[in-house]
Amino acid sequence: AFSDFARWRMFRVWYGGRVCWTSQTGPDLPAPQRARPGRFAKIGGWRYYTLSASDGGPVVQVGEDMHVRRRIVMRVAAELIAPFLLIAALLMAVLFQGLRAGLKGLDAFSARLAAQNDRPPFDMLRERDWPRELHPLAGSVNRLFARIEAGAQRERRFIDMAAHQLRTPLAALSIEAQLAEREGDAR
Repeated sequence: AFSDFARWRMFRVWYGGRVCWTSQTGPDLPAPQRARPGRFAKIGGWRYYTLSASDGGPVVQVGEDMHVRRRIVMRVAAELIAPFLLIAALLMAVLFQGLRAGLKGLDAFSARLAAQNDRPPFDMLRERDWPRELHPLAGSVNRLFARIEAGAQRERRFIDMAAHQLRTPLAALSIEAQLAEREGDAR
């Protein structure tokens, strides 16, 4: 059973304090203590396990070279990480494509807003022209446009009223200036 792994595996079978059967590999192990049930121990670069029969029968020790074990673990880890990295790369590509496709509507929405006039009247955004996820944003932008337009209208009305109020006194001053000028000519 140990022929393929003889270089990095070892075993010992003890009976009555003597080695009865052993592999040709591994460190020299001391006679096992009967008082200690199954346990792991280390000697040199080897790790071994000792198992005692409860009735005072044989004691079996099996072990392995830790350097070889580390190499095997690293190889297995490398073999496991390669598919994981491939899956991660594929997942990232799918995620990227999904985000890119999902954000196309937002890009078009942004371009439409950038094409708007700098001042009112604004072109209102129809919700049906945009993906469902952008409907609340389109509604908010339309409300903002309406508030800006209402403010601009209030400003225009104020300016018109102020201009009208200023025209009457200016007209009266203009007439007075013309009359004063005629009187000056008559003298």
